[in-house]
Order: sequence, then structure tokens, then C-alpha cells
Amino acid sequence: MLRIIISVFILTSVLISASIDAYQFISPKPGSEYNTRESTIIIRWGEKIEQNTLLSDFISVIGSKSGKISGNLILSTDEKTIIFKPDAKFEPGETVIVKVLKGIQTTSGEILAETNFEFKITPLLEQPHPYKYIDELKNIYYPTRVRAF
Repeated sequence: MLRIIISVFILTSVLISASIDAYQFISPKPGSEYNTRESTIIIRWGEKIEQNTLLSDFISVIGSKSGKISGNLILSTDEKTIIFKPDAKFEPGETVIVKVLKGIQTTSGEILAETNFEFKITPLLEQPHPYKYIDELKNIYYPTRVRAF
């Protein structure tokens, strides 16, 4: 019985990673943490995608705190990249699950691999601004280096 459970787990892991590997680019990176609340989801396939098959029914985005997330589904100008722009910011600290279901096709008729992945949003309400404390840094004394002759 234990062998069956382990076999099913390994097979499922292999199938999920194989379907993710079929894509050229996924952002945010599957399994990544500390993504911004304004993250845009980008999925790139190797061939041009048929615009008519790009329906919101085939991509599902669910947040662990916010539930089903609505947004705009866009095909980029290279016609190989799908962009999902959420209508609202993700909730701090939530896990986002993205599912790509069968149905989206390339112009040659190939159906995109079904896959799912998740990433985590930063628990911070606001991203720290890198230049917020620049005025304070100006007042810090930096000793000069003495050059020996």
C-alpha cells in the first residue's frame, strides 16, 4: 500500500514538473516567495498562440486569502506570451495558485500543456522604497582613507 502511495506521489510530481517545463517562461517563478502585491502573471509558450482560444475559462488564479482573482488576460505582441493582470492587488502573505487548463491552442493546432503552480506574496503591506532614507545617509560621517607613503 505504501509503495502505491509513493508511486502515485512520484508520478504526480513528475507530471507536474514536466508540464511546467514545457513552458519557456513563467513569472512569478513557481514556488517563489516575497512577490509584490502588484505582481503580473506571465506565461510564455514556444509557439504563437491562437487568439480565439485565449479564454479566461482556461486560466484560473486563486488566492489563499482573496479567493478567485479576476483580471485581464492579454496576448502580448509576440503572440507567444500570455499576461494576466489582476484587477486588484494580492493580499499580503497569501499563496497564489495559477492553473492553466487544456483548451488554449497554438496557431499550428497544438494544445498548451495543462499545468499549475503557486507563488507567495510578501507579507508586507507596502514594499520599502530603496531611497526612502537617502537624506539620513547624507549626514553620515565617512572617514577618509589615509594613504601611506
